[in-house]
Amino acid sequence: MYLLGVGAGVGLVSACGGVGTQRGAVIRTILKDVAPDSLGTGAVLFHEHLSLEMGPRPASAPPPLSVDALVEVVQSAGRAGVSCIVDGGHPDMGRRLDVVKEVATRTNVHLVASGGYYTQATYPPTIATKSEDDIADDLVREANESRYGAFGEIGQAPDEPEMTVDERKVFRAVGKAHVRTGLPIFTHNNYGTGPKVSREAGLRQLDVLESVGVKPPNVVIGHACCLDDSKADVIKQVAKRGAYVGFDRVTFERFVPDEKKVQMVGVPRRRIRG
Repeated sequence: MYLLGVGAGVGLVSACGGVGTQRGAVIRTILKDVAPDSLGTGAVLFHEHLSLEMGPRPASAPPPLSVDALVEVVQSAGRAGVSCIVDGGHPDMGRRLDVVKEVATRTNVHLVASGGYYTQATYPPTIATKSEDDIADDLVREANESRYGAFGEIGQAPDEPEMTVDERKVFRAVGKAHVRTGLPIFTHNNYGTGPKVSREAGLRQLDVLESVGVKPPNVVIGHACCLDDSKADVIKQVAKRGAYVGFDRVTFERFVPDEKKVQMVGVPRRRIRG
């Protein structure tokens, strides 16, 4: 995945399980609620996969790391200045919540668990028969039972121009669950996975979430760094609408080389503000 490398990205407090209004917000970690100030000046990795390899994986994949090895990786990140890590997995991705919790109890880094559904290919069969309100009810219940601090990563199938009917339903359900819980949302975009993918995919994700009452400052549009967009045109549109932009595949150069990502990050701020 391979652990912190595939999704290394820095986010803000709202992307780290912030619950409630800005004045009364808390970070809902898997162990307890903490005040945002408790993160100090440490970095927040808002989109990681601490236990994804613990679940189903291709036969060609390397063997999963042991819990002891995961603990050492997280401790090392803490020594390097990371104060909070958001685990962006859920059951349909093979996430092991018990592993995340054990790692949290053995390290000093705050760990946030998230929930939801990934893409059409991993959905359980029941998604097709449930309404978006039913799915939202399930997500709210799971969030309360499992101490989710965020919903994510919520995404689209690779090399497809539009969301499937079920993916749109899941996005709307996640949006409704957010409105009821206050948990922030981070998405998975299919940028770089094939020629059919629309450059507007991140904006369309935001459209669907806003259609059920989600406010853009509670959303991170993920994998924006995998869109080959040297002038950052789409990224600027996302930012102007108030959502956060996810540069969460640093050192992962399968889709866009890191030098191009640096170029996008380096677009002058005055141009983003318009």
